[in-house]
Amino acid sequence: LAAVCTLALAATAVADVVYMPTTTNLPAGWSTVLKPDSGGRGSISVKIGSYGLPFSFQFTNGDKDKTARCWSALTTDIFDNIRVSQITALNITVVGIEGDGSSWSPPHFVFALKKAPTNLSNRFIEWIPWEDGTPREPQQVRTYDALVDGRWYCPWVGGYYSTLAAFVAAYPDATFATASEIQTMLSGFSGKSFSVGYADWVTEVQKYNDSARGLVSQFEVGIDGVTTTYLLGVPEPGSLLALVTGLVGLAGVIRRRR
Repeated sequence: LAAVCTLALAATAVADVVYMPTTTNLPAGWSTVLKPDSGGRGSISVKIGSYGLPFSFQFTNGDKDKTARCWSALTTDIFDNIRVSQITALNITVVGIEGDGSSWSPPHFVFALKKAPTNLSNRFIEWIPWEDGTPREPQQVRTYDALVDGRWYCPWVGGYYSTLAAFVAAYPDATFATASEIQTMLSGFSGKSFSVGYADWVTEVQKYNDSARGLVSQFEVGIDGVTTTYLLGVPEPGSLLALVTGLVGLAGVIRRRR
């Protein structure tokens, strides 16, 4: 109850916050992309109090040995035609719970990029949190700065980049692609230009997503210095305060009955 009360009060005081209460109640421009394996593994669900996180989304991805190109992610086109160089903040709070092999990751970012605004050369990249000196810490709540923690991988050129700035240095005009441009560069890609979760979108990244399961409680995206915090599984402030009021009232009833 104390954690919920604290979150409710904080949520009402913070600006530039976007709430994602449930997987079917998402803000404009956002959607889920879910492609389970043939055995039915693959889901996105709200979790309350899991691994100490008051609220979160759990992403569960499928088994590549049953079905290729499984997805379990949030995705959006609201950043289409924005250059990667305009990103000034990119943080995420996660728990990596499980996965197959030794390379699976917690939920992470995938960007569908073109080389330049008018150059449709594929420069899609995936952020790999537990590499380049960032320790593997399964089943622990961790907040990562994706600008500098882990590393970024661009399969089309076979390049790994220790920071997002290193990728931008190599491709200064790399830009988030539109839906039609994405399909031109990689037909069958299931997401939009900006995704969070798990995405087996090309063979080279399967090991980072295979049968993986993890939580995301929040992430932050800054564009040109304006940062927005996305809260996953968190009710809108009005409904959250109503929940707190109800819990406080229930606690009072219980005390009186005692």
